[in-house]
Amino acid sequence: MEKNIYKNRSISACIKSSFDELIMNFTTIFKKTWIGNLVWTINTTFILLIFAQLGRMLIKNEPLSLLTMLLLLCAFILYCLTSIYMSSKNIVYLIELPLKTVLKRISVTTLIAIIVSIAVLLLPFIVSDIVTHWLITSKVTSVLTAIILNIVFLGVFFILIFIFVLPLSYSLTDYICNINSKFKNIFCQGYRTGLRYWGKLFLSQMLTTLCCFIPILILGLPLFILFAAYGVNLHNMIYMGDPDKLPGCFTLLMIVSTIIISFLLSYVYTFIIFVNIHTFGAINQQEKGNKKFVTAEKTAHELTGK
Repeated sequence: MEKNIYKNRSISACIKSSFDELIMNFTTIFKKTWIGNLVWTINTTFILLIFAQLGRMLIKNEPLSLLTMLLLLCAFILYCLTSIYMSSKNIVYLIELPLKTVLKRISVTTLIAIIVSIAVLLLPFIVSDIVTHWLITSKVTSVLTAIILNIVFLGVFFILIFIFVLPLSYSLTDYICNINSKFKNIFCQGYRTGLRYWGKLFLSQMLTTLCCFIPILILGLPLFILFAAYGVNLHNMIYMGDPDKLPGCFTLLMIVSTIIISFLLSYVYTFIIFVNIHTFGAINQQEKGNKKFVTAEKTAHELTGK
């Protein structure tokens, strides 16, 4: 199985190979991954129900209780743990490594991803607020100009962040799949390789997103309708004094629908993992080929010089 990953493929070939692998061997994949995907599904359902309750509290203008905050924190931690387990089960199917090894490595990469995500979400706004405050208080520009510059700054900042964060998709995958890869390689050798193949990584992410958009939209639409109906009904009950117009089994319907749809969506996530690993394997082989070419060229020059 693993030898099929490390091939010099185009991005379209990586996507096709991932799709063919998922469809042609779905029974085998399902047998090996359904437990991990089901655990993730149950936790996702739990999180969505917490957010439904959170929406109820916000509509009622109730303050967030300590219990709700603790539930959100526990749900987030459980989501990370179940995502790690599900991803590991899917990766082990493609890469012949012990599950325990993959679990340890993907735990490290998940922690890095969380830290980077928090920094990416907070840093631009913190810096832009400081700059905007300085522009207004020092009267360098008018308030309107400062606001416009703030928006432009945020846009440029997010573009730069995207450019420099994208190579991590290769270096993190390399750390997970390559047992010889060390932690420092995530930000050194692996990151430099990802930076060299930035265009290929960008194309992979863009095309994978486009491929997954339609199934996610189709599968997610029923959930959106159910939760929208729940929110509108709750709003009308609180502010309009309307009676509860939803059937008594609506909560059960929400739970069952969320479990079924989330479980189906988990295999869209499996497809994304497959594409990511096939892209990693293609870049890995291309990098090896380039190194062999450079070595052969250097040897030829030395022989010619002699």
